[in-house]
Amino acid sequence: MKAKFLITLALAVLVSSCYRVKDLGTFDLTNAQKQVIPYEKGQVISFIDSTGRSIDLTVTESELFWNQGRPNDEGWDYYHYRVKTATLKSAQNSKISFVLMIDAYNCFEEDYCKFEVAAFSFNVDVEGNFLTGTFHDSIEINNKVYYDVIEAENTYPNPTQLFYNKTYGILQFKKDVSGIFLTLNN
Repeated sequence: MKAKFLITLALAVLVSSCYRVKDLGTFDLTNAQKQVIPYEKGQVISFIDSTGRSIDLTVTESELFWNQGRPNDEGWDYYHYRVKTATLKSAQNSKISFVLMIDAYNCFEEDYCKFEVAAFSFNVDVEGNFLTGTFHDSIEINNKVYYDVIEAENTYPNPTQLFYNKTYGILQFKKDVSGIFLTLNN
């Protein structure tokens, strides 16, 4: 019994010493990619709902940090990647909150990073340009013209629409099933 244990231990040490864990690199967000999320902790953003009532969202979290990942979640090799997040919450309506995140997770394989807000996901290049979604050079929302706006629509499982730009963030959000309709109060 003791001999089997020693042989097993020796094999484990031999196998683990043959495989070296590799640091595959560090993948950072560019300054332009970090600016895709314009919100800072403590900031209050005022929206108007479908009835004209004012709804304030507070940025309760805004973080920039390093995370660690593995390609395809296999093996022991790893890499570090930068993540930026922001969380907006309404004190008036607990159903209204948004989490925004951009990370360099897939930047080791692709030339873009993924940006997520609500139920939407966009690809963003190194200059902070949106590569997916419907792009508007300018669009009028709530009697104000906004420039460089990305629009996205989801129909599955629930119809949802988002207008967003890098200067102001969420310009308008509509979710039919829950009846949430918010427009930036300018």
